[in-house]
Amino acid sequence: MSGELLAWLRTAGVKVDDRLALRSDETGLTVFASHAIALHDILVTIPKSCVLSRRTSSLSSTPVKLEQSSESHQAAVTLALHLLHEQCMAEQSRFHGYLQSMPKDAVPLATFEPNEWSQGTDVEHHLHERSLSLEQLDTLFRDQILPILRDASLTIRPTCKLFRRAYSLVASRAFHIDQYHGLAMVPMADVFNHSAESQVVMQSDHIVCLQCGALFECEHDELPTDPDVISQDHATDTVDMIATSPIAAGQEIFNSYAPRLSNAQLYVGYGFTLDINPHDRVTWPTPRNLLPDEASSSRALALWRSVQTAEIQSAVAGLDLVHDEDTSALFLDSDARMSASLWLLLACHAQTADQTSSQDLSLLSREPGRLASICDKVYQARLASMHNGGLSVEQLLALPEAQITHHAFQIALNERLLLQAWHAEWGTQRHTDGCTE
Repeated sequence: MSGELLAWLRTAGVKVDDRLALRSDETGLTVFASHAIALHDILVTIPKSCVLSRRTSSLSSTPVKLEQSSESHQAAVTLALHLLHEQCMAEQSRFHGYLQSMPKDAVPLATFEPNEWSQGTDVEHHLHERSLSLEQLDTLFRDQILPILRDASLTIRPTCKLFRRAYSLVASRAFHIDQYHGLAMVPMADVFNHSAESQVVMQSDHIVCLQCGALFECEHDELPTDPDVISQDHATDTVDMIATSPIAAGQEIFNSYAPRLSNAQLYVGYGFTLDINPHDRVTWPTPRNLLPDEASSSRALALWRSVQTAEIQSAVAGLDLVHDEDTSALFLDSDARMSASLWLLLACHAQTADQTSSQDLSLLSREPGRLASICDKVYQARLASMHNGGLSVEQLLALPEAQITHHAFQIALNERLLLQAWHAEWGTQRHTDGCTE
């Protein structure tokens, strides 16, 4: 597999540093350093003419208009169509050697493995946000994809199963490389495995001509250009994999698919999880998810939205909270600490539940028992939304091995442990404060 890919890369003009070694195992290809690599070394140089996109595929001249609800789904489904076309061309495709290096089966994304343990967890939330269901994919294939490919001269007959596989490969391996190609399959760049502690980064010039992809001046520029400097060589524009740290000989080289990906996001988007993930979270996608049945929810949300930045800073001063770039994010981090926004929303619930109390939110930092009572309600509500939420951790771990080794179960268990640690911390505060429910 690795030999065929390397041969194709050389023929296509992709430059791979001699210090990189490809290894193959049951999970696929991995990249290692055969010799020491220095910071900022360029390890792979991929001409954009070699990427597989809607601009470079054999189907690029065919008008394709797919109806999709979101722009992100539109891009993924469109690229999956082009990838499926190339795969069904078999050896006739100029990408054949590259395509042979890809997994033979569909990547086990969460959407392909409906599992009861995803219920009420971040997996369920992310599936609703960013993934198409099997039913949606099958309908897409039948109603929109198949009519486009039916008249094409293909070696392999396109099927729903093959389209699912193509979609899973796009979802788990494609990169957005510039505003001309958009989402693309990038040979060799997609071989690097993911880690939160990565050693390489992908670099690409995103601002290019929308009509031809030229990086430099071209005939489509609005301002007059010098014909002598118009770039006709798109191969000079490349996607590069660059070392972000020194790499020792024998070390596997990792890329980061995106910053701060939790296991729920990795499972939904890429079909795998990490044994230890410092970016795991328990999230509430919207404020109404927190306590949907609480009578005071509307008043609490109104207060939460009206609080000014200065009031927030005063209220949370001295508290051990997580301050996220997204100031409205509601979550517990991997250490079971609350985001500042989650603490504030809980405080607003506590204040509006007791209409006789002061509206000074900073008082709640000195009255943890009142906030802990709301925390307990949130904890119970989240458990009630989860599959087998009434079972203890000990009971969960005693379930059959086939269940507890599944990604969805492991994510649900980790969320349960984070929720339990958070609840125990606030339970201690409630006892110390002398408050009872």
